[in-house]
Amino acid sequence: MTIIVQPKRWLLTDFRSDRALQNFIKFNTVTKTDMFFQATSAWTALYETDYNGVPALAVPRRFNTEILNRFVDIDNEEVIKDMTFWKESPRKINVESVPRDEEQKRMLDFLLGRGKYEKLSSTSRRALFASTGTGKTFLTLKAVSEKNLFTFINCPDKKALLTWQQEIEKFTDITADEVGIMQGSDSLPKLLKSKEKYKIILGSSKTFSALIANNEYGTITEFFEKMGFGLLVHDEVHLNLMVVFFLEMMTRTRNTFYLTATIGRRMYKESKILEALMPPESATYVQAVKPRIEFFRCIFYSNPKEKSHTKGLQLPGGFNYIRHGKEYLLNEKYPYREPFLNEHLARVVKAARGALTNKSNKIAILSRTKEENTVIMESLTARYGNKLSIGLFNSDIVDMDERFKETDCQLIISTDKSFAGIINIPNLEAIIITSPISAEQHLLQIVGRIRKQEGKRTLVYMLADASFGSCYRALGYAKSAISDHCVSIEDVHLNQSTKFSTPFDD
Repeated sequence: MTIIVQPKRWLLTDFRSDRALQNFIKFNTVTKTDMFFQATSAWTALYETDYNGVPALAVPRRFNTEILNRFVDIDNEEVIKDMTFWKESPRKINVESVPRDEEQKRMLDFLLGRGKYEKLSSTSRRALFASTGTGKTFLTLKAVSEKNLFTFINCPDKKALLTWQQEIEKFTDITADEVGIMQGSDSLPKLLKSKEKYKIILGSSKTFSALIANNEYGTITEFFEKMGFGLLVHDEVHLNLMVVFFLEMMTRTRNTFYLTATIGRRMYKESKILEALMPPESATYVQAVKPRIEFFRCIFYSNPKEKSHTKGLQLPGGFNYIRHGKEYLLNEKYPYREPFLNEHLARVVKAARGALTNKSNKIAILSRTKEENTVIMESLTARYGNKLSIGLFNSDIVDMDERFKETDCQLIISTDKSFAGIINIPNLEAIIITSPISAEQHLLQIVGRIRKQEGKRTLVYMLADASFGSCYRALGYAKSAISDHCVSIEDVHLNQSTKFSTPFDD
């Protein structure tokens, strides 16, 4: 076997005849789908390609060699270095705005490899992990304007595409027709045909997902090479792991930026893959945590009346929060809907409204499903319809422009997944989460929608049905996950019961 070392990957030849490497392939297969639906089936964090006509297995350059050595003795293999890049196409854009504070100046210096980060000037890959609202989008555009590299921005979804379009219009001299949009495989040849007129390209991860699913790896590589991209930016890198992996292995841009507010994945194997893709610690900027969250753990008891009502909530794989919300708690046939909506949730909404620093500021109410959104929308409209504007932000509204208009309302109802994406909501001050979320990265992405602003609070209310042990424990996990980001944590009991268990507790 020969190992070819390239800028972002190793290529292993003769892998098909090596039984040990077949086990290595199994080791790197992710069998579960991810929470953001970028990967909808099992996938392998390796892929087959060729090197000068010879079949080869592509492996991330930063892959843990100790793990690889379990399967093959790489120290005894022939090693060939091939560090070539394709010819980059320069682009000139202008950004007049300057960093607003010292931290933004440091982050820009980091991206550009200058000042105290001069040692990074020859390092091609950088990761910027900074809180939502700190200006990662602006700083990236500022860095692009100084590097003059043709840039491709890998966006996790349509919301991200729209946000980047808005920020480009706000900060740069680029006109709308100079921004290329890659959505759908048919957009690639159109972009190639008119590539000279574009100054920056925004691409949807879903398009890459479709190409990868069809094993069209060569299409992606050829597109990047012919366009002449010099900089690849992965926005919200934790959201689209499969696409990030394949772009890293297929593209050989001069520079790569990784942007996110939170790094990490829920599943162990995914976390290890992401770790293998990230730059070394010396090329990573992690913003120091500044506690700002006021966290209210809102405990209530639905007190199940019949065992049949709780059927299917506790499964071998864990508690089913989706079924708990839409089929148990808000089931119109069961007696739990009215107390939850008109007593528990109503009390929390009232508390959140009373805590706002400005009565015109906004509150978001998040549930797991669109069905729950509908029921909550009807309840809040009946209660506040004549007093407050109420919006619905989820995929039921297909048109993204129309969906974003809903965020202008004082009460915004959404699913946790829709809300966790890239959306900028001015004057948002409070978030109410109707069932516990314990995944740190997901939770911090949600809370990150509340932008830091002088004089404004960051209020987070999380409800938990303590009649179910799993639900109550998840509330404890959530507390552990974000405690470092909290200035205060308070438990609020929403009904009179003091028991943490019922006859139907799991």
